[in-house]
Amino acid sequence: MGKIIFLPQAVVTKTAAGEVIENPASVVKELVENSLDAGATSIKIALSEGGKKKIVVADNGCGMCKEDLLICHKEHTSGKISTEEDLGRISSLGFRGEALNSISCVSDFSIKSFSSQEDDSQGGDSQSGWKIPVLYGKAGEIEPIGMPQGTVVEVQNLFANFPARLEFLKTSQYEFQKIYYLVLLFVLANPNVSFVILHNEKPVLEAPVHYNLEKRLELAFGHSDFFLPLEFTADHISVGGYLSMPQKSSNSFADLYFYINNRPVKWLKGLQQIKKAYGTLLEKHQFPKGALFLKVPFEMVDVNVHPRKEEVRFKNEALVLEILEKAVLDLLA
Repeated sequence: MGKIIFLPQAVVTKTAAGEVIENPASVVKELVENSLDAGATSIKIALSEGGKKKIVVADNGCGMCKEDLLICHKEHTSGKISTEEDLGRISSLGFRGEALNSISCVSDFSIKSFSSQEDDSQGGDSQSGWKIPVLYGKAGEIEPIGMPQGTVVEVQNLFANFPARLEFLKTSQYEFQKIYYLVLLFVLANPNVSFVILHNEKPVLEAPVHYNLEKRLELAFGHSDFFLPLEFTADHISVGGYLSMPQKSSNSFADLYFYINNRPVKWLKGLQQIKKAYGTLLEKHQFPKGALFLKVPFEMVDVNVHPRKEEVRFKNEALVLEILEKAVLDLLA
């Protein structure tokens, strides 16, 4: 008798969800990306016990109509791409249609939303939205609810039905810190968006919309007076942001943030190229601090290479690295 079987759907669902959602920070990342893709200018994140007990992400983005809300939590549903060709020119932060489904399968989940474009014939009015609960993958009844335009997602008791993943979560403070530094990445990249984090009902981060990038650097690094502004463009690729003076370096490469088309990414080759450009201005185990924003034509970037979208590939990485090095050398000249 053969040993290979078709896996039960419950196992398939949890395996897929586990690739996208590892911890509370994964949840917050996916929800904040959705908010930014929806054009939000205000994002509020409320956490209980580091997000292990509860996560609420509320925004003032475009919102969803009833039809979209009914299917947004189902697997492989997306409003951001529709054809295979779209994968070659992705401009949104999210695109796979996995996040809400993955989150709703491993939590007590609910989502409510209101779009000002809701068709009046479907029962919408100036403040009428819809709410649908999904308990560990099983959707409840949708119901009307009064709310302003935007979307609110509530996630409770993450991984309560997934003990193998739950036992790997760390202390509430540790999980909170992961979320805090994750949100700082979005704060730096989106100066036209206000961010608020509440932890156990206490405000722990506030970045109003009028905070420019320099002010937001202060939130991330404690000060901004030792950063040098960088702007460089060549071959339709631009490099902007701030890098620290050589004498104000860090002992960790983790203090240098990369963004490709406003997407925070991990980019080892980029880090190595910047280290090379600083040359003898830095000791062997020192690294610059800062935030660099690269604008690269969408067709030159493949973002569909990592389950959590933390890495990208370039069609001509050598060119991008060359331009990056020139930008840093020009800054330090």
